[in-house]
Amino acid sequence: MNVHNHKLLSLSLVFDLCTDSLTNHIFKDDSCIPWKTASAAADTIQWTKQILDALEFIHGNGIVHRDLKLDNILISKREHIKVADLGLASFKNRITETVCGTILYMAPEVHDRKSYDTKMDMYSFGLMMWEMWFGKRVFSELRSIIPR
Repeated sequence: MNVHNHKLLSLSLVFDLCTDSLTNHIFKDDSCIPWKTASAAADTIQWTKQILDALEFIHGNGIVHRDLKLDNILISKREHIKVADLGLASFKNRITETVCGTILYMAPEVHDRKSYDTKMDMYSFGLMMWEMWFGKRVFSELRSIIPR
């Protein structure tokens, strides 16, 4: 179908209903912490794969998320993971050493205003994995002194 010669009258976006973020899910109840229950460990492994699949897709298209954290990972009713909030995302060839994202999840090169690429998302992913596995916030001792 050739759409180039047609006027777009409207555009509708349809998304899965996401009932929770991973932050809320993991920190609401000890039974959601993987090292405490086998079912939580199985869920975490599945969600990790889905997050990595999403990152592989966006990175493969030359995009860096730049604000990866559990708050931006949503869970659908069918317990599928959705990487959300691409408001700070940028094409990796357009990144100009800007400092952006959530301070505690930023890779050191971002803090230092050095050039960065998709590896900064992998740093944030590692911090998310730590939080998912242990059910604790990263750098919790700094949360009270660092502005959001």
